[in-house]
Amino acid sequence: MQDCKKVVLPELTEAMMLQLFGKESTVKNEEQLREFIRDTLAQQKFETDLIKSIEDLLQKVKTQSMQVIIPRTLIEEEFATRMKSLQERFGGQEKLTSYFQQMGDEKGKAFLDDIKKAAKESLEKFFILQKMVEALKIDINWEKPGALEVETKLYEKLGESHEHGHHHDHGHHTHHEEKAEKQSPAKKKK
Repeated sequence: MQDCKKVVLPELTEAMMLQLFGKESTVKNEEQLREFIRDTLAQQKFETDLIKSIEDLLQKVKTQSMQVIIPRTLIEEEFATRMKSLQERFGGQEKLTSYFQQMGDEKGKAFLDDIKKAAKESLEKFFILQKMVEALKIDINWEKPGALEVETKLYEKLGESHEHGHHHDHGHHTHHEEKAEKQSPAKKKK
């Protein structure tokens, strides 16, 4: 045996709360810490459920009601952005190239194809989301939307529609083909 360790948890004192959360925080004692954890977990669950429900809705609209044609140049632009982000995460082009070499040609090509497919799907969802927001007259600042603002407002609007007895059945309408104009999509969580 070379080493033996024991985890010693700190006491949940006011001094520890100050060290963990800072002066401005409302978390000052163990009870407030537990409340903070409960609220954080509830918020995370809400956000996860929200993203899933909006993803499911966009998938239904995409398969049943609307065809989105994304220009190849826009897909290439989104693909390049994702590759640049990947390169930064790996710590430079050299390290990324080395990683691809270790994967081998076949796996490397499949990996790149997956990134391109994800870029295309992301753009399709963005344009469908934009069209739905427009159709439902939801006010969004597309230049600087808040975190999950679009999804939350859409979720709330659809909830209002159901409460007022309106039901939007996307599967029974004849929709025209949407051509995505060349534009820079607003920053979104990826």
